[in-house]
Amino acid sequence: MSQSLALSAQELAQVRAILAAHLPPGVTVSVFGSRAAGAGKPAPKPWSDLDLALEGESPLPLSLMAELAEAFDESPLPWKVDLVDGKAISAGFAAIVKAGCVPLDLTARPEA
Repeated sequence: MSQSLALSAQELAQVRAILAAHLPPGVTVSVFGSRAAGAGKPAPKPWSDLDLALEGESPLPLSLMAELAEAFDESPLPWKVDLVDGKAISAGFAAIVKAGCVPLDLTARPEA
């Protein structure tokens, strides 16, 4: 498992591959919620969803968000993936996301 994320190496590679196939350059991705595990936080349930915050320079097109949602729905990942656009959420929710998020490096290579 990744030391900061409650995901197996294979699951993390699948998530990265889907994001890399759909996201334009310059969009950052962070994991938040129960799978952004940290010291002192309980481990998520095996069926807990994966919460991803996407952030570009401006709000992302709804068509892109729909394409990503469909790609995750059709993937072999064993849980639901929830997507939020960091530029399209309230300031209060953005603060909650940022307080407990773990940045996801889309360029990282799987560990051998």
